Amino acid sequence: MTKFYKLYSLHRSGHHAIIFWILNNLGGVEAKHSTSVYVQGQNIIYFNDMGWRGTKKYYNTYKNSLSDYGMCFESYENILPSKSSNMTICILRDFVNMYASQKKKKLNRNIRTTIQLWKNLYKADDIILIKYNSWLLDKDYRDNIAKIIGIENINDDTSQVPNIGGGSSFINCKKELDIQRYISRYKFEKLTPNEIKIILSDKELIEIHKKEFDMDLNKLSKDF
Repeated sequence: MTKFYKLYSLHRSGHHAIIFWILNNLGGVEAKHSTSVYVQGQNIIYFNDMGWRGTKKYYNTYKNSLSDYGMCFESYENILPSKSSNMTICILRDFVNMYASQKKKKLNRNIRTTIQLWKNLYKADDIILIKYNSWLLDKDYRDNIAKIIGIENINDDTSQVPNIGGGSSFINCKKELDIQRYISRYKFEKLTPNEIKIILSDKELIEIHKKEFDMDLNKLSKDF
């Protein structure tokens, strides 16, 4: 029986690095249709960004034969999880680094709407939450996440930068020599005074960052 995995995230959350870490620990995949569909024989099929029309087109082609695969992965961006009996994984990066990366990429997101979507994704029911920051920095965290989702972390490579969406907003598909730069993007893409005011006025956002990311946004704001 096919195992289905649904993965949700917001743009510029480092989610492709995590998704391909999962897939590489299952033996890796090859691109079948550009950056829309990846496969590993009849073992794995991965549909990247189910909201994109190209991926939707290919999904419709494959949907009647998904039971032929051992595992099916589907990723979704900028929408909230729907009720599902499948394994649902939400990938969350701290808000200020994610938002700085979105600005660098000129995605022009409304900050209030983005904050609310970020918080709603964090609070979604019946999910496995993967925090990008912890995944990037902590092997024990990666080992534990692998165990939770039913794989073994035998290919512990966090340096892969998939050529999807141009890679990093800051250095494209190159690799940072200092991984701390991935969690200090807010220092290199400055926020406006109004954006800073909106972030610091959201008490819930501040508390989530203290609890989940060990980040004090009030103290960090001098570098925004």
